Amino acid sequence: MAPLAASAPLHDLQFMKDLIVYETVNPEIAKVAANRFCSHLWYLSEELVCLCLFDDNVSAKDKADVIKAIQDTPPSDEEPLKKPHVDLKTIRDRQLSTFASRKSSSLFEMLKLP
Repeated sequence: MAPLAASAPLHDLQFMKDLIVYETVNPEIAKVAANRFCSHLWYLSEELVCLCLFDDNVSAKDKADVIKAIQDTPPSDEEPLKKPHVDLKTIRDRQLSTFASRKSSSLFEMLKLP
């Protein structure tokens, strides 16, 4: 699935969750892998998380939650787009929508999509 950018947000998030579960098997490897992978979560950024809207494997509810997060986040032109911050202690509870904000809509603007 690596060549499919639209699938990356879901797969990256699921991989992080799987690494946390893997801690029960090998805590050392899971911790090192999770910490290293945290610096490669580009697709969970505010801007690119919207690619999940084009992924057939993302449920309609999850897509609706992403759209709601975009619409419900108050606008703030002063803050730049944020890199994703992933707290390994709370990753199990995170959903794609928790990475989305009003600034996520900039992806559509760049691609000239309504």
